[in-house]
Amino acid sequence: GHHHGDEQQSTPEPIKTASQIVINRQGLVDFDDVQKIIHQRVEALSTTPAQESVLILAHGMGVESENDRLLTRMAVLTRPLKESGSFRAVQNETLREDWPDQRNLAEERIRDFVTRGSQNTGRVIVVPFRLFGFGDYAQVLEGLNYVADGKGLLPHPLITNWIRLQAEECFRRAGWENPF
Repeated sequence: GHHHGDEQQSTPEPIKTASQIVINRQGLVDFDDVQKIIHQRVEALSTTPAQESVLILAHGMGVESENDRLLTRMAVLTRPLKESGSFRAVQNETLREDWPDQRNLAEERIRDFVTRGSQNTGRVIVVPFRLFGFGDYAQVLEGLNYVADGKGLLPHPLITNWIRLQAEECFRRAGWENPF
């Protein structure tokens, strides 16, 4: 418990409810169709793949093992882009937005990749690996030559499908009839 003056506060009692709570731990990063969304975002921005480098940029995690897991999963999702051989380079990075020490190093790697990719008539496509928008990425990339549409994974019909699949799984696990 916490101390407040001379009185000791006890741990609050758990909330009692008749509701059934079901949690599905599969996150969007584990949804295989994210690969299609990333590919479509890149394809929509690409004009001359042989002269283009692709940067897939995520928020990142504070714990190294979690950040490594995210980068590993991103590598799986972007493997078809790399294996196509169409682009000069395909790079996955995490900005580590909320962790200043890691962020400084990440910003250096990100800016270096974009700078190198822009050389020799190169063009860099930046696709955010985040739910919505471009986040802090414009600030990080300020003064560099790149192209982006500012869209995250949303809006996209495959995300709507993912939400439906997650809901159906939760209903199934709860033993409820599927309302869809």
